[in-house]
Amino acid sequence: MSGTLAAFVLVGSLAVASVAAAAAIKGIRPTNEGASTRVVIEVTETTPYRWGLVPADPQKGLPPRFFVDIDGVRVDPKQKLDLTVSDPRLRQIRTGQNTLGRARVVMDLTSPVTPTV
Repeated sequence: MSGTLAAFVLVGSLAVASVAAAAAIKGIRPTNEGASTRVVIEVTETTPYRWGLVPADPQKGLPPRFFVDIDGVRVDPKQKLDLTVSDPRLRQIRTGQNTLGRARVVMDLTSPVTPTV
C-alpha cells in the first residue's frame, strides 16, 4: 500500500535555556489520518534538521525507511521513544544518536511512501 507520510518537527520553547545544554526530543506522536500518516517529532528548542528515504533491501530483509536527522539533539537513553506502530504505512519508529551532536529518528515503512515535510 502506498500513501503519504507527513513528518513534522514541532518546536517547543524553554523558559530558561543553557547555551551548553543540548536540545532533546520531548516526544514522537504518529497519527493515522486515513490516506496519510502524520508523525510529529517534538523537540525542546529550534534546531536544524534534514530528512531522507532509504529504499528497501530485500536481500538483507530491510524495509524501506524514512529518517529525520536533528542537529544539536542528544537522545537520553533512559527515555523510551521507540514505538511499534499499528499503521498501514508505518511499522515502527526508532531513535538513536547518529553522531555526538545529531539525533536520528528512523521510521520503518510497510511500503514506499511520498513524504511531505
